[in-house]
Amino acid sequence: MVEDACYFAFNGWTFVGYFKGAWKMESGQRSIDTSAVYQVVLETDQLEKLKKILADFKAKTTQEALYLEVTSQVDVYFI
Repeated sequence: MVEDACYFAFNGWTFVGYFKGAWKMESGQRSIDTSAVYQVVLETDQLEKLKKILADFKAKTTQEALYLEVTSQVDVYFI
């Protein structure tokens, strides 16, 4: 499970919510999907680990792609 993998790899995750979007499949067909949005805080050198976790998850689905957004240079504080 992605949640468990992110918890053990990055010490946590945050579920942001669901969003709905459209994706043009390789066949040209439109696919409308509702997806779960998660955030993890990680160091730049851990990005490949996250990509591997997501690739392993994607391999178990019928999805053509997963959306990964990386925001750099963000100061995060846990107080």
